[in-house]
Amino acid sequence: MLNLIYLKFRLESSRFMQRNLPESIRETSPDVSSQDGLEIKVCVRTYRLFYVSQSEDFIWKYRSREEAAGNSQQLHRQNELRRKWIDKSKGLTDQVLGTI
Repeated sequence: MLNLIYLKFRLESSRFMQRNLPESIRETSPDVSSQDGLEIKVCVRTYRLFYVSQSEDFIWKYRSREEAAGNSQQLHRQNELRRKWIDKSKGLTDQVLGTI
C-alpha cells in the first residue's frame, strides 16, 4: 500500500507577492466568488498527485451588464461568421458533387 500524505491546498491572498502586481490591481478587489475545497494526495515514494474525488475548487467572476452585453454581441458575430462559412462549404460541396 502506498504511503500517502494528505494535502489540502488553499488559495490565500498572502501567497501572491504584492510587489509583482500592478498598482491599479493592488487597490481594487475583484468581484469574484470562490470556494477552496480541492484535496490532493501525494505519494511519498513517487511524488505522484492523486485528486480526491468529490472535492473541487471553483472561481466565478461576476460580470457587469455592459461586459455581458459585449460578450453576447461578440458571440452573435462569431456565430454569424460560422454560419456563413458552413453555407459556403455546403455550396462548394454541392458544386463538387454536381460535377462528378
